[in-house]
Amino acid sequence: MSLYGDTSMGGGAGFFPTTIWGRILACRDPESPEYRAGLQYLLSRYWKPVYRYVRIAWNKPNEEAKDLTQDFFAEFLQSSKMAGFEPQGRFRSFLKTALRNFLVDTRRHEVAQKRGRGKAPLSLNSEELEEPPEEGGLTPEQAFDQEWARSLIGEALIRLETQLASEDKAVYFKVFQEMDLQDEDKRPTYEELAKRLGLSMTDVTNFLANVRRRLRRVIADGIREYAVDEEEVYRELLELLGE
Repeated sequence: MSLYGDTSMGGGAGFFPTTIWGRILACRDPESPEYRAGLQYLLSRYWKPVYRYVRIAWNKPNEEAKDLTQDFFAEFLQSSKMAGFEPQGRFRSFLKTALRNFLVDTRRHEVAQKRGRGKAPLSLNSEELEEPPEEGGLTPEQAFDQEWARSLIGEALIRLETQLASEDKAVYFKVFQEMDLQDEDKRPTYEELAKRLGLSMTDVTNFLANVRRRLRRVIADGIREYAVDEEEVYRELLELLGE
């Protein structure tokens, strides 16, 4: 989704939310009172990418893939793996490495027999863990990254739609929805959309530019929750938006 030409991130060095990054760093210390809450927060946002990775790498039916996904989270939360995480690397890359090692270890020790011991730390929504889309030859790593991107953009869209509605600008999001979120063959022309919504052509153009710009900022804020610095936010944003 190549949406936005403006690559400026805004904010200076003091803008970077170190308090959010500190949430990740706290997960390295099992003695920290924020240890489990921090891991719960991080992993609850990654369960879909983990599930898709498992589905491809393990090549198992849906139910078994769900079990392995829960097993991975359980082991990750109950181990000291986070102690080895250093903030100069991407958390996403660190998690994929841990997941890859978990699957290798699972095969080697046949830990399927251990399944069911203890309670899974996360309650996965089974309705959202049904058959995944066609993978089109994706590797487990590519599927993980694709699902991460989909989840991040999806959350940003929900957040932005809520913000605009609270500002009595729901029509802004409607314009964006019709022009950018529709399949290309279903998109109206600017003139058609203006007529349908009772707007001028200038309104359609301005509203669309406004939402695209704001969405970029909301997505960047989501990346900041995991990135080390603004340089990484910039790189991730360019990669995510295909620019």
